[in-house]
Amino acid sequence: MTAPLTIAALVRRLTDALTPLHGEREARSLARLVVGQVTGRSGAALLRDGGEPVPEASVDKINTILRQMKEERMPVQYLLGTTSFYGLELEVTPAVLIPRPESEEMVASLFEALRDVPGPFPLLDAGTGSGCLAIALALHLPASQVWACDISEEALDIARRNARRHHADIRFFSCDLLSPGTLPDRTWQCIVSNPPYIPAGERPALQPEVALHEPPRALFVPDDDPLLFYRALAAYALHHLAEGGILMVECHEEQASHVAALFRREGMQKVRVLQDINGKSRFVKAQR
Repeated sequence: MTAPLTIAALVRRLTDALTPLHGEREARSLARLVVGQVTGRSGAALLRDGGEPVPEASVDKINTILRQMKEERMPVQYLLGTTSFYGLELEVTPAVLIPRPESEEMVASLFEALRDVPGPFPLLDAGTGSGCLAIALALHLPASQVWACDISEEALDIARRNARRHHADIRFFSCDLLSPGTLPDRTWQCIVSNPPYIPAGERPALQPEVALHEPPRALFVPDDDPLLFYRALAAYALHHLAEGGILMVECHEEQASHVAALFRREGMQKVRVLQDINGKSRFVKAQR
């Protein structure tokens, strides 16, 4: 009779299997994530319980996840159904982008900029996806009145569930950032957005997990007009931000200077390009 696999052995098995695809460091992180979630253990508990046997049903589930990660290059977050963002556990499916750690830096920057603004003040997350930005901001800026929109009804359903899960009071609605008439004719203290910004021609160079499985409409823009969403956001912000109100966007590292120049041409003030934790030009922040 074969002895049951231990937690430590499963982590090693997944690490070895995923290393050719992701490198050893990321493979180990992914392996610990999968084994931890399936067995219901935190990172510390994985170390503490490394010698504990894993039930056969859990081993089967982990093996299925591993197969889909290797053969289909499915993102682990979709397979597990959740991801972590700014300390929050959020539901994710292929209907929404997987929140990135870089986007957490937008939350931190806006928290610093807005935490002393007297409330209530209105804030719009334009193109909310999973709701990650809207929910984190609503919870950390209790003086804010957060609205969030998306063109995808599937995304809005997920965002609503995530908001309910964390008791975040957010008004969700359908919108098309390229159709100004679908956005409210009201004044905001802040507009934040992580719009599509990857030129379609870059798709073959992306990791298969992104190129094959994340929603294309939330990722890609035409090669000949990569700034179309930023142009729409700037035009809207110019007429719908309060005096001194903030527009902050995430962008392609090679486009940040162009986004900043566009914002200046459109009439935005105090335009700054901000770097992410890796030193890449990732955000543009401006005021009306």
